[in-house]
Amino acid sequence: MTQVLVLTILVAANWRHAPEIHWSRKVAYLILPWAVVAIAAIVHLKIGESTGIRIENHPGGLVILDRASRIFSMLERLLLMPYPLGLYHDVYRMGEWHWLTSGIGLLLVLLALGRLLVRPALWPLGVVLTVTPWVVYLQIIPFTTWSMASERFLFVSVGGLALVFVDVISQIGQPRWIVLLLLLLTVPMGVITWMRMGDWESGRSLHAKEYERQPHFHNAIRDQVIYTLLPNHQFADAESLAKSVPRDYGAAALVAAVDAERALAEWKESRETKLTDFASGQAYCQKVASLRQTVATGYARIAREKDISYNNFLRSIERQAKFRFANSTRTCAYRAAATH
Repeated sequence: MTQVLVLTILVAANWRHAPEIHWSRKVAYLILPWAVVAIAAIVHLKIGESTGIRIENHPGGLVILDRASRIFSMLERLLLMPYPLGLYHDVYRMGEWHWLTSGIGLLLVLLALGRLLVRPALWPLGVVLTVTPWVVYLQIIPFTTWSMASERFLFVSVGGLALVFVDVISQIGQPRWIVLLLLLLTVPMGVITWMRMGDWESGRSLHAKEYERQPHFHNAIRDQVIYTLLPNHQFADAESLAKSVPRDYGAAALVAAVDAERALAEWKESRETKLTDFASGQAYCQKVASLRQTVATGYARIAREKDISYNNFLRSIERQAKFRFANSTRTCAYRAAATH
């Protein structure tokens, strides 16, 4: 989608600069890639339906616009000030100033588009290439991504920003100043990235760093519970932390995941000690069934949720349960048959 948007802008910017090419051929050049975009969107929506994830999200036009403005402003900040580095970011932590920054960004894009239409140049092309990829992440069409703001969304945008820097630096004309400016840009980035290398050596250390950075963000709480507390069988701490998730359906889903993990541990312990495991096995089956029902209830609430990163929250719990309790369907069905 991003590539097609950039291609459309380039064709439009050079429309009158290629009079020898008939307009119908220019339109034909754009029909095929946009048809591919339409097919990709349909496939995406069908996958959303088949996985049981709600694709409707209509909390109101103002809420959707506010959400898009927050995401846009967060991506601006991550592009220009990407420190501290992280996996995901809570766009609802920022104040109402996001309207100002997103508005300034939009005006800059309109200025760049106007400049391209009058006379193609490098810096406006860089601005367009920087901002255009964000369109598919603004959640105007809900659930186009599972996260609302992440540094991985900026990979293409960095190329556009580099074009802007190239255009600006080329105006200096003094090699010494150019080298000094490049060092001032790249050395701090390299040093800070190098210092974070150790955090990426394992998933646990990375999740711990995320929780340390934003302890009140629901995705960080989820990862702390699932990847740190539950593997260490710290069930009481995990349950207490899970209850701090702001949305009640999100807290209920995470608490249900803790209960299911605790029931699984108790069942395994009863089998290892050669005690009767019927009661603990039944409790395990009940907790897993409760977890699935709680997640399904949460998905039903997503349709009116303004912060649809909770969709990612529920989806990750569901995926974790799928692998952790993969044997529950067969085991619990056998137990149910034996009971009857």
